[in-house]
Amino acid sequence: MKRIKTILLFICSALLLTGCGGAKKAYESGMEAWEKGDYQAASEYFEAAVTKNGERAEYYIAYGMALNELGQYQSALKQFKAAYQDTHNSIANENNKQILFGEGLAYYHLMDYEKSLECLDSALELKEPESLDSNILSSKGVVLEASGDTEEALICYEQALKKDKKDWDTYLKRADLEAASAATEAAVSDYQKVIKSGDDSSVYKAYFKLYEFYKAGKMTQEADEILQAVIEKGGKEAYHLGQIGWAYHCQGDDDTAQTYLVKSFDAGYSDAGYYLGMLNMQSGEYDQARQYFENYLVLGGGEMKAMAYNQLAGCLVELGEPQEALEALASGIEIASSDSRRVLWKNKVILSEQLGDYNQAEQTAKEYLESYPKDKKMKKELQFIQSHLGMITKKTATGKNAVSETAAPDSTDDSSGDTDADGGASSPETKATPEATYSYDEAGSTLAPETTEQGGVGYGGTDSVIPSPGYTPDTIESENDVNDTDTTISEEQVN
Repeated sequence: MKRIKTILLFICSALLLTGCGGAKKAYESGMEAWEKGDYQAASEYFEAAVTKNGERAEYYIAYGMALNELGQYQSALKQFKAAYQDTHNSIANENNKQILFGEGLAYYHLMDYEKSLECLDSALELKEPESLDSNILSSKGVVLEASGDTEEALICYEQALKKDKKDWDTYLKRADLEAASAATEAAVSDYQKVIKSGDDSSVYKAYFKLYEFYKAGKMTQEADEILQAVIEKGGKEAYHLGQIGWAYHCQGDDDTAQTYLVKSFDAGYSDAGYYLGMLNMQSGEYDQARQYFENYLVLGGGEMKAMAYNQLAGCLVELGEPQEALEALASGIEIASSDSRRVLWKNKVILSEQLGDYNQAEQTAKEYLESYPKDKKMKKELQFIQSHLGMITKKTATGKNAVSETAAPDSTDDSSGDTDADGGASSPETKATPEATYSYDEAGSTLAPETTEQGGVGYGGTDSVIPSPGYTPDTIESENDVNDTDTTISEEQVN
């Protein structure tokens, strides 16, 4: 599922707020945590602000946005509903626009695209604050993409760029869609615009996205030229050293990549430690990878910290410590925002199954479905788990022969990606493991080894696309494989 950037426009007016001092202080502490990417802490501060002063719409909106980031969409919707004002004065309209935007994000992640579009359209009907329009239009494009309407999605991206010609994230979204639609020249043009923008973070995203585009199209010379451009761009800052290191990795020169990433890490770029862990994990050096991920968990933050727990779990599985891997996944779930939490939850379900703890697997699957109720494949997985629990109960009661009397779960996978009342679809992505799907067999139900750009090297995946240190992925799932592309644990690693 393509990531929608959440913004808190009302941050700017925080110092102008009046009212209960304790609530205001909690709100401001929440904003500080938000800026650091610590959404769990932010949500706790915002909840405290709401508790101390339930009369401020800003507090409810901030709390709802934080809950969105944590994947708690139903709870977020409750906060937005509490804040909505059925009146049309300027202050109410400004708040309601943000509320409708937040609701649109929540419904998108719940895969209710019709309601999401309704909310986003209603938000656009409100004039103020106009500065939100480019982000709302860009988000609407993502939802339209997810629902399969790529032509309208392109129109929304174009409208967003008319509102904000320096919205480099939207240029990248449009380029990704153009690339997926085989509009090669348009895609390359948009990637190049971002490269020329001078915005460091966006520039490197564009470089590596363009590299992957050329690589996927077997345009080897062009792909090599992009990597060489990153290397020649140079720079002595820790961040730049990390980008150069990753370019060398993509060239296949892991020794030089390691040298640059170590320099980057030693110079203070903590994310380089994450990618050093990824390199070592990919090469099978799980002890070393474990050390890097554990170090990163002390130094890093935000979304990548949650994914570091995910990768650490993968190392622990390889090292024969599956219980510790479960603990790592649980720790990641506590701090993860929506997309990462989805990956972590899934891995916890599968690892619990493979350890034979079907009660834990059932509990985790139910928790997952509270946030993603339209995930047909997890529903099927839950049915399998519950069927297995039933077989265990019957076997205990009547003996081993009772197992053969229990019907096996239906192994037919009818969730081809079509959007219907029971399931959704999400936007295109570059898939590292094309045939990674849920599978059912006589031995049990597992998720096949899968990878994501978000997670990099997957559990059991050796051919995955690893993002550069400057690349914050926007995609998790593809339209035709909703929920099929998260990084998951392979059965072989547990057995």
